[in-house]
Amino acid sequence: MPDNVNSQVTDALTQLQSATMDPGVVVMEGKGKAFQSISQSMAIAIQDAVDYMRNVSTMSATAQGVAMAKFLETKNQEYLDKALKDAIDMATKAADSFGKISASAKEVLGDFDPAS
Repeated sequence: MPDNVNSQVTDALTQLQSATMDPGVVVMEGKGKAFQSISQSMAIAIQDAVDYMRNVSTMSATAQGVAMAKFLETKNQEYLDKALKDAIDMATKAADSFGKISASAKEVLGDFDPAS
């Protein structure tokens, strides 16, 4: 094994080590990865909220259809007054929940400063 290593090689390795192992670089990379992880988590939370809203909307539309069919069949006003209102309220609450989750995700990401 040779005892002498080209100074350009050792200089290149030193510069590489400084660029990748410098505490400041390591901290910045860690913060960047943390921000990416938080961003992905917030995106998943919003996707889940959209799925929930879609599922509730489907149930609400089905309940509204059943309530209308029952009203037409029985002429019982309660189907329109209670069941229809409850189905619409269910969809409205799901939309409100989506809005709150989205606003919370935006706030979490806004409060996270990967540069600090």
